[in-house]
Amino acid sequence: MRRDGGRCVNLIVMDKDIDLVPHTITQDNQLIQAAYRLTTLEKRLLLVGMSRLNPMIQPVRGRAPIEELKITAGDWKRAFPDDKKPYQSLRRAADGMMNRQWRVNHGEGTYTKYNWLSRCSYDPNKGEIELMFTNDTALRLHGLTSEFTTLQLNQIGQLTSFNQIRLYELIYQFKATGFLSKSLEDLRDIMDLTDKHLTWSVFKRDALDPAIRSINKNTNLTVTYKTTKAIRKVIGIEFYFHEDKQTELSF
Repeated sequence: MRRDGGRCVNLIVMDKDIDLVPHTITQDNQLIQAAYRLTTLEKRLLLVGMSRLNPMIQPVRGRAPIEELKITAGDWKRAFPDDKKPYQSLRRAADGMMNRQWRVNHGEGTYTKYNWLSRCSYDPNKGEIELMFTNDTALRLHGLTSEFTTLQLNQIGQLTSFNQIRLYELIYQFKATGFLSKSLEDLRDIMDLTDKHLTWSVFKRDALDPAIRSINKNTNLTVTYKTTKAIRKVIGIEFYFHEDKQTELSF
């Protein structure tokens, strides 16, 4: 672990002989920390797409391997068994994804935006989506040797909202230390709640606490937190968590 501007950054080196488990999602930590706005269905579509990629394949001359990924309603149902309308969910996810971007903040109001996908299509007769990531996105999913996080799709599949998924991704990035400190402003940005839940009490009641309850109930993490304050005002959150190895779910 190293310190980066006062923040903890988890450094994990992938063993070159690692045996990749099917239905895992490996992302550059910068992508996990990025800000973006998606619906729950759109986020789920990205996760299934990412789970089809092999992060060990190296980019060549700055170009990531771009492949066409097919996702069926059956794939969707296996990943997200709570969804009773997989065909409709696939279509709705495909409809919104082409206009979606992710953003890396560089500080002092400067940022860079990237498109998630270069193509996304839906065939109602087959109940199937075809998608392709852009090179900028794929570079954060391939050839990863440090500062990356691997998640199990079957753990995320039990989470039913964008807020829950984003908080789980963020916390799991630091599972080796069991601790994460975030400013309230950064946390809202990552969870796409900058325009909502303006007061701490509302954010806590409607977003943070429900997300943590769902993570504790449905995933391999047990999470608690406490607040940090300045002159009685909440300015940050300290998360404490551990991984329960006994809650591994079969896919």
